[in-house]
Amino acid sequence: MLRLIIFAVLSLCSFSTVYCQVATQLRTGTFLNVESSRNPSNDPAFFSPCLYQGKYYLWLQFQELPSEADKTRLTATGVSLYDYLPKNTFVASFPAAYNFEQLKSYKVYAVTRPLPHYKIDPLIYQPNDISWAVLNDSMRLVTVSFTPAFTKNEAAAALAAAEVSFTREADKESDALRMLVSVSNLQSLASHPLVQYIEPIGAPPVLEDEQGVTDHRNNVLLVGDNYAGGRRLDGSNVVIALGDDGYVGEHIDFTGRIGINATGTTGTHGDHVAGIILGAGNLDPVIRGQAPGATLKAYNGYNDFYLFPDLYNTDLVRISNHSLGQTCNSGYTSDARTSDLQLRTYPSLMHVHSCGNSGTTTCGGLSGGWATITGGFKAGKNILAVANLSKSDIISSSSSKGPLPDGRLKPDIAAVGSFVNSTQPGNTFAAFSGTSMASPAVAGTLAVLFQSYKQLNGGTDPNSGLIKAIMLNTADDLGQPGPDFTYGWGRLNSLRAVECIEGGRFLQGSISQGGLNTHDIVIPVGVETVKVMVYWVDKEATVGVAKSLVNDIDCWVEPLQVGLLNMPWKLNAGPVPSSFSCSAPATMGQDTLNNVEQVQLTNPIAGTYALKVSGAAIPQGPQAYYVTYDFIYSSKIKVVHPFGGESFVPNEIQRIRWDATGTIGDFILDYSADEGANWTTLSSSISGSQRYYDWAVPFTTTNKALIRVSRGRQFDISDTNFTILPVPTNVAFSAECAGTTKITWSPVLNAVGYDVFVLGTKFMELVTSTTATEAIVSGLGSGANWFAVRATLGAMGNGRRSIAKSYTNTSSTTCTFPVKLLSFKAVKQGEHAELLWVTATELGIVKYVVERSSSSSFDQIVTVGEVASRNRTAVQEYRMSDKSIPHGGTWYYRLRIVEVGKTVYSKVEILQWDNKTDITIFPNPASSTLSILLGKQYTAPQAEIINENGIKVLGFRLSLVSNSVNISSLPAGSYIIVVKDAKEGIITRKQFNIIR
Repeated sequence: MLRLIIFAVLSLCSFSTVYCQVATQLRTGTFLNVESSRNPSNDPAFFSPCLYQGKYYLWLQFQELPSEADKTRLTATGVSLYDYLPKNTFVASFPAAYNFEQLKSYKVYAVTRPLPHYKIDPLIYQPNDISWAVLNDSMRLVTVSFTPAFTKNEAAAALAAAEVSFTREADKESDALRMLVSVSNLQSLASHPLVQYIEPIGAPPVLEDEQGVTDHRNNVLLVGDNYAGGRRLDGSNVVIALGDDGYVGEHIDFTGRIGINATGTTGTHGDHVAGIILGAGNLDPVIRGQAPGATLKAYNGYNDFYLFPDLYNTDLVRISNHSLGQTCNSGYTSDARTSDLQLRTYPSLMHVHSCGNSGTTTCGGLSGGWATITGGFKAGKNILAVANLSKSDIISSSSSKGPLPDGRLKPDIAAVGSFVNSTQPGNTFAAFSGTSMASPAVAGTLAVLFQSYKQLNGGTDPNSGLIKAIMLNTADDLGQPGPDFTYGWGRLNSLRAVECIEGGRFLQGSISQGGLNTHDIVIPVGVETVKVMVYWVDKEATVGVAKSLVNDIDCWVEPLQVGLLNMPWKLNAGPVPSSFSCSAPATMGQDTLNNVEQVQLTNPIAGTYALKVSGAAIPQGPQAYYVTYDFIYSSKIKVVHPFGGESFVPNEIQRIRWDATGTIGDFILDYSADEGANWTTLSSSISGSQRYYDWAVPFTTTNKALIRVSRGRQFDISDTNFTILPVPTNVAFSAECAGTTKITWSPVLNAVGYDVFVLGTKFMELVTSTTATEAIVSGLGSGANWFAVRATLGAMGNGRRSIAKSYTNTSSTTCTFPVKLLSFKAVKQGEHAELLWVTATELGIVKYVVERSSSSSFDQIVTVGEVASRNRTAVQEYRMSDKSIPHGGTWYYRLRIVEVGKTVYSKVEILQWDNKTDITIFPNPASSTLSILLGKQYTAPQAEIINENGIKVLGFRLSLVSNSVNISSLPAGSYIIVVKDAKEGIITRKQFNIIR
């Protein structure tokens, strides 16, 4: 029978009356007070098992959660509060001579001796369900959580000293012990005052088998080969850990970007996942990952989880992906706690997991595939669990669904994971399906969002909780309105997420128990939907609790002038979930289960609204939180593919995609081959609910192609031209001499020239251009080299590269060249770059030209400078400085060697400036004046302001330093300012709001 100390201080619960029913809620049961007052001093025999080294370790339960001031005063009396247990309960320690009478002034409800059977997970006694933790009929592998005042070694020593028989196993969990113990000794182990909970060890990982760059809108962020501007976001300098089936096999799409590679396994699951994250498209340019500039570190299973803090502090890992499963519907285990602890300890770290492929099972005990998240690590509150969509945004029947056992929302978000073509060993590809393929799409996109934030914030890493909030809040809602247990918050939309980062539509706050904060949100004119999200990285919960949310924040939105309350979405599967309750749509109300809340306003009146953030229950505060908001404008259409700069091939099928609000009225889709002079209708009856159209690209050649999507008076056109041009065929090779290879190909109709590429240190690099159908490439190293060719229609008219081919030149004939380039290097010197090259035997060289580009294929070229050749036979050294780097990011340099009648190129050098910021735009929001401050001189700087419908409303030249622009004529709303330069193209693109 449960025995408690009752300290009733409320009028309804006097010291002598029984009892205000405050329960402690664990997975092992709900425990209520059933006895009268008792304490360690008046019943030492009963409480003696809780005494260790002069302190009692008990449960301290409050009638109301104490304030931070109360906790400080309580600590001063000698009480230490540790982990939180719902409801209103803390694991606490008291000095042996503590005067328990003084607790009456703290609204304490009870002090409890936790009995051994409270602490033992029932699964331990069900060997058929935990085969991985069963050594034999009598022995179990378990995880033991203990009072956090002690280290693992101290706790293990204390248990051994108490003569509890166990064998300690190699530790993995960050703050728990692993041990082998007999079932008969579990009660003795649980009786120790330091032990908080005992559960089976986490299940071993299993692979979850079951492209979506344009579906996630990621293509708009990287842009195509024929677009000089744009964001050029590819995840550069973001490190991602991959925990999968071990070694990632050789593939040129990973060249130079795998920092650590696991050994000892031969599966191909991880190879496929890696390609979805960061495949570069070197082999086949149409098959690339979400972050083709990021760096990968590959591990076996969950081994990377046990390499912190070095993985974070030394290897600089910021994102992990695990397309693995454990036990179905396991709930909040030690593995989940480990995830949450790591994400709170390492603020810029995010773990991404597949949600599972158990959607056709009843492992959660319900029909319809509900409660089938293959949990463990992925049941954490602060991680991202991903559902599997088709490229038409249809959920896969196999995709696991929520809720988790405590009613929380999973999955968090959905992404394309069905029939995804990605990398396989030996420079091949294959199509796989499953949440295993959806999860890496989110992990790669996170790298792009991290890069975007860093570029706008001086190279500083973001808090991963902020980026998660932005990703969830900008997702495109699918399924039931609001969140649901199938799609989470909806389908990933990386474009909207980056626009949110660029527009600064987020803020940070902190709240304590009982606190109330107010944040003003200014809603512009013409907004159809506003989504306001509050998210917090919650403290890791105590293993074994029935409800894992520790700190509960409430929020709502009210117009200042009206005082009406707009409540957040709330899912309620109920204490005993059913297929009906799990499939029911979200309602409005206060969510007490999840560490994320979203308020959605439909057709709001423009003006200032107050977001109220309340510390409803903050036992482990103060709690930091993030607010992010997104505006969806009425009747707005946005063409996202082809966005502009793409290279299409005649007769192939391309899926045209667009974003739009509302479903009333059909869409009309038009195509132009002459930059909008003439239009051809592709379809005039596309359903108002559809957002894509499969187009058979016409057999033509043009670099002036555009797509237009319209409905009623609203329309949008590709931001810039795209190209239609065949790919060179019959690419062949022959050896000219040692290190020099001749490449030939068949002519392409209407092409005016050709570019030849060779695989460099990371990417395919342009090495020579010609108007002929052959080229000679020299300076090649020994062994195999990878080559590709593309046709061009002139500037900004590049076709698609051919699929790369490998050729090994085995010639031993000595080559004779006009020049021998010994080296070319780019070196950072503060805020500028130094370019150095060394040559020998210069003969007939006209000049050397140093070129810079924002892409490895040099589709946008800036000439840094040129110098005449000395044409000497001795070794020559050259040097040039680039002091005109326009902004932070990744920059590519090459040396163009101009010979008589021929041009060749050096290998590409890459430099990165994360903290280089030269342009400041303020204030945001603005009212009548917008200021633009340039940090350096540009050739011919200019700017344009674009409204929410994508229409240019203002254009102006910029002076060399400071500019003040009158915007009083523009209506209130959200705008984009684009700053350009004649040489650099688009320098920056930022969102800002105008208020009136």
